Amino acid sequence: VLAVYLCLTFLVVPAGGGSNKVKLAFEKDPATQWAAMASAAYRPVDKLTSWTCGPCETAEIKPKDIVTQTIPEADGLFYTSVVKTDSHPNGVLVLTLRGTLLESASTWESDLDFFYMKSTGIGKHTNDHFGKKQDASWLPTEVDVHPGFFKLYQMYQKKVIRTVAEDTYILHDQNYPVIVVGHSLGGALATFAAYDLYASGFNVAEVWTFGSPRVGSESFASAYAQALSHRTWRIVNNNDKVPHVPHYPMDHLSLIHISEPTRL
Repeated sequence: VLAVYLCLTFLVVPAGGGSNKVKLAFEKDPATQWAAMASAAYRPVDKLTSWTCGPCETAEIKPKDIVTQTIPEADGLFYTSVVKTDSHPNGVLVLTLRGTLLESASTWESDLDFFYMKSTGIGKHTNDHFGKKQDASWLPTEVDVHPGFFKLYQMYQKKVIRTVAEDTYILHDQNYPVIVVGHSLGGALATFAAYDLYASGFNVAEVWTFGSPRVGSESFASAYAQALSHRTWRIVNNNDKVPHVPHYPMDHLSLIHISEPTRL
């Protein structure tokens, strides 16, 4: 059974590319900027923080106040930075999560853990000390998610929420906008982080994922769509297997789905 599942998962790409997706035109420049930030997460930390890595030097975007956080138990890393763009002239806090490292056994194990588990702790890892929280009590906080990806996110969860809370508090208050970015496994983590941050009352302005796998059930996709579908861009190359896996019972998110090459 496992062999059949893995064959279906990694060798077969559904003709429709998945359900509940909407293809819309989009501006390429913002996507290129956030792709550069996602790519930078794989570079050495000193090159990342000084913004002198390969993708850093070629990117038009120039983030400031870059702070990295490592997750040793997951061979993981994320970083926050402040960026000013045409759509955010006063600045926006960008949370970028790194994806799978080829040499990392723990992240590969999370990729192969499938079927469902109930999400826990969503919206529960911040407090009223940080700024002004918006009311997101209507948002479901227990939905069916990919267990491998979500267990990995749980290793990040408190550090992500605490770091973003501290940074947005310093920058003004929790109404300060946040953009969440991630590639591949980092895209899966970014999806959970965005949902968690939104449920915690943060102003999640945009979510950009590149080559992200599926992360939850139809119920999760529906709940996420209610909160963030109009703020999320899921950019994929339709020839890439990763965005189409796992197959059943996982579902695509109902959000803006762009079929583009993912080159990081």
